[in-house]
Amino acid sequence: MRAVSGVGARREYFIPESDPALSKASMDLGQLAENLLRSGNPAFSLCLSGPPGTGKSAFARYLAKELGLELLQKRASDLLGAFVGESEKRIAEAFEEATEADALLIFDEADSFLYNRTQAVRSWEVTQVNEMLTWMEQHPLPICFTTNLMERMDSASIRRFTFHIRFRCLDLNSIRHAYRVFFQMDDVTSESLKLENLTPGDFAQARKQAKVLDVLSNPDRIEELLADISRNKPGTLASIGFMK
Repeated sequence: MRAVSGVGARREYFIPESDPALSKASMDLGQLAENLLRSGNPAFSLCLSGPPGTGKSAFARYLAKELGLELLQKRASDLLGAFVGESEKRIAEAFEEATEADALLIFDEADSFLYNRTQAVRSWEVTQVNEMLTWMEQHPLPICFTTNLMERMDSASIRRFTFHIRFRCLDLNSIRHAYRVFFQMDDVTSESLKLENLTPGDFAQARKQAKVLDVLSNPDRIEELLADISRNKPGTLASIGFMK
């Protein structure tokens, strides 16, 4: 990457590969991937909605791997242009690129370009959504759309998705599993298991913090880090977490 662009590769969080059990969702993610693979029909679309860090993009990557496809990921910054017609052109190019590469196409921040047309005030806001919906209908390969703001999505686009999967924060059993995967911890206090607003992304953040602080071998400090992450989330009561 440095040779091509002059910059070094980004350092990524520690994110375990191929483990849909790390996410809680409205459908069994492992079973869904298996069913999609068995069907042999790659022309489907998924809407993956839910809070940040719940594993939406991670599941799309997992699904691409299971289906034996390359991965092509597009964000709003890749598609939205400053000139009239530019966004539509970039949307078309994204679908064409995915077809040529035999890739599963991921659109992150889907609410940025599939927003509700009833609230549009400019003509290009409507044509942009129309362009995306037209390509969705004719694309021969899987498409995943991720969003943290499902309420902003266009109602017609919601009907076009083959599946809508809602991701949630982790429950007691999935928190226990995340401690094993990220920290190899089996003995976790009951207080830690009761934190109701944690996500896989929070565990990735806590692992990075623990590594920087050199406390990866200190279970008590790891639990404190996750309690602090939980406590500092918007809408969380100040009393959540540990009292020491």
